[in-house]
Amino acid sequence: MTTLRALWRLSRPLNVLIALLVVQVGFNLAGQCPLPWARLLAFLVVALITAGGNILNDVADLPVDRVAHPERPLPRGEVSSTLALAVAVAFLLLGVAAAWPLGSGPFGLALVAAGLLVFYDLRGKWIPLLGNLIVSLVSGLTFVFAGAVLGRPEREVFPFAFAFLLHLARELVKDLQDREGDLVAAGRTLALVWPRRRVLTLVRVVLALLILITPLPFFLGAYGPWYLAVVVLGVDFPLVSLILKLESAEPQSVSETMKTLMLVGLVALALWRF
Repeated sequence: MTTLRALWRLSRPLNVLIALLVVQVGFNLAGQCPLPWARLLAFLVVALITAGGNILNDVADLPVDRVAHPERPLPRGEVSSTLALAVAVAFLLLGVAAAWPLGSGPFGLALVAAGLLVFYDLRGKWIPLLGNLIVSLVSGLTFVFAGAVLGRPEREVFPFAFAFLLHLARELVKDLQDREGDLVAAGRTLALVWPRRRVLTLVRVVLALLILITPLPFFLGAYGPWYLAVVVLGVDFPLVSLILKLESAEPQSVSETMKTLMLVGLVALALWRF
């Protein structure tokens, strides 16, 4: 039971739930509802790849987590890294395989996402900025995957951009949060090769760009006024506040705030018709 509970925690069920919500919002943005079997299969693909990627990340991060996050299951010895690795690989393979009946587009996106996650953990995370870009790209591709299931990936351009930028800013902040652990692992993240102030400047630039483009779908006539109201009041204003206090705020607090704003952003996108 302890092992199962540890694997459940490693999968980060809240992140998996958020990814499933992204898929549902992506279906809504495409303006159609897939057949029940396709919908369930799409959820399964995203859940397996997200969970597998999360577990694989913790396996790869074990040396870092012994310093930065000793409370996590692997550093605590609640589950062996060998078993966790086997489960991660199985989830990723099953996730890609489950995308096959959905067509070449969704299958290709699932394969790319899984491949990028593996590359990230084996090598990409230690290449300054590239690792951050990979995680952000995979996060944005979840929207595109949902659109591709319905044959309308072009409807996901704006949410892809929003997700990419918000995840990129959060990943940069998380690099600052994990800096001490990354030093022990002899890693090379952006937070280790750049001064803290320069990293925070890049975070500000990314967030400012996000604030600038979020109203665009409304002014282009693609989304309605309720979307604009929620995204401006619930996402953009808090982001402006975050930018102003970024220098003094704790990275963990900033990261958690950004995660909350992701959920608010999903609500705004769900209201795109209104």
